[in-house]
Amino acid sequence: MKSKELQKSKRQHELANIFFEMGMDLDLIEKVSGVNRAEFLRRRINLVKEENLTNGNNEHIISNEEN
Repeated sequence: MKSKELQKSKRQHELANIFFEMGMDLDLIEKVSGVNRAEFLRRRINLVKEENLTNGNNEHIISNEEN
């Protein structure tokens, strides 16, 4: 039962991501995909951070030591 729920959640987030990439408003994404916008944005931020780290693109990170 958990695996079906997990698959459904994954599909919902994939759908929400597609809508986001198309430029759809977050309110509408939430209504259509059923994904809470805060949860979606948290996942989206984590994906971007992971992508930047794997690509070695962490130049945008400013350490406190530089200030």
